[in-house]
Amino acid sequence: LFFNWCVKHLFMDENPCAKVDRPRHYKAHPTALTERDLERLLIAVEHHFETCEDIRNRQSNELWMRDAFDLMAATGLRPAELRRLRWGDIDWPEIDLAGLVLFPGALHVRGHDGEATKTGADRRVTMLPRAHQRLLYVQEETRQSDSPSEHVLKGPDGQSPISQQYLSRRFRYFREKAGLSDRFDLYSLRHFFATELARRGCSGVVIQKEMGHKNYATTEKYLHLADSERHRATFALFAGD
Repeated sequence: LFFNWCVKHLFMDENPCAKVDRPRHYKAHPTALTERDLERLLIAVEHHFETCEDIRNRQSNELWMRDAFDLMAATGLRPAELRRLRWGDIDWPEIDLAGLVLFPGALHVRGHDGEATKTGADRRVTMLPRAHQRLLYVQEETRQSDSPSEHVLKGPDGQSPISQQYLSRRFRYFREKAGLSDRFDLYSLRHFFATELARRGCSGVVIQKEMGHKNYATTEKYLHLADSERHRATFALFAGD
């Protein structure tokens, strides 16, 4: 500011700091939520809805935040991918009469129609049991038509697709309500998915494919296994020997 003032009043020809590169600010990588953290977050959403006295807020589909957070944790989808998810992008699992899954379902993440994925490529994400149960609930409670182009998650008006800014803003609100650390952000749900796969013994290559990463080095940033979890996951691979 001082040098700018000097230039403005003709005491100097130019600001000597003008050509100096500004220091880079590095954003801290999000921290993965634990199972307990996730449950606290979802309970905070439900509690907010149950105790809300304003009927207009009750009708603004605030519980859809629970669905959004739970789905992101159960699929690892990026926020932009989650908000674009349509019912036609879902391949439901094949289930026999006894309720056993014959072939797992999948979610199509599209990389076309002007809304490319981060990597620009299509991919299929395995539908885990938690995601399957949540999608069944959302379909029963909020799906409005048989159109495959209808969005799975919608905004507060119940019609338009939910926005990423709205998701992030509500996550921060409920994070505070749940008493969680501000180290968590919306991407912590995606980190939860990757860490949960690793904790259960999933290989790094499979996690990379599920997350949609081009490089495994990126995947490694999402793995937050504690030593105790790593020991249990490794030992479980050989427990029957």
